[in-house]
Amino acid sequence: MEQAAKMLQGLEHVFWIGGNTCAGKSTVAALLAARFGFEIYHSDAHFTRHLQAAELSRQPMLYALQHDLEWNRWVGQLRGGVKARVWWAFYRQRFEMIVDDLKALRGKVIIAEGVDILPAEVMRLVAKERAAWLVPTRPFFEAHYGHREKLSDQADEQTWSFYEAMIGRIRADTQRLGLKLIEVDDRGASEISEILVDHFGL
Repeated sequence: MEQAAKMLQGLEHVFWIGGNTCAGKSTVAALLAARFGFEIYHSDAHFTRHLQAAELSRQPMLYALQHDLEWNRWVGQLRGGVKARVWWAFYRQRFEMIVDDLKALRGKVIIAEGVDILPAEVMRLVAKERAAWLVPTRPFFEAHYGHREKLSDQADEQTWSFYEAMIGRIRADTQRLGLKLIEVDDRGASEISEILVDHFGL
């Protein structure tokens, strides 16, 4: 009954794919969209708009990121687990803006994908079978992140320490809440998409 009631939140048209950077979320979402005729909501594509629309009373950290230069610089200097905790808080504040966007897209079946689709936030609104999270192994992450940005060895370690902390939080929250977690290794996107087809009941 509780899970069924969650589907009455105006989000029954949405499937959710959260997870870490370089886990193949966009690729898998594209495969599912092409196969079933769904539309994709890439949360990254709306970040700047949400940042500009942030209100001090509702999204104070996002608001500060947009309007407080010194605070912005401080955030940019953070590393590892501290940086992960701050960005997790950003994502939590932004989530309601994502939900508002998705509610406005009713009438279409949507796959929402992005790093800021957090397990505990999604769990409050939808049934478990509508959401999954992808996290990369370190070898997979390094192979794919290297295509995006060339870094020194020290910068590589600092980058990984941040994403490792984010992955750890995603893994802990999905396990605690009984949500679907897929570890992305050398399996192809097609294989992972098939796992999601079965999980989503498509």
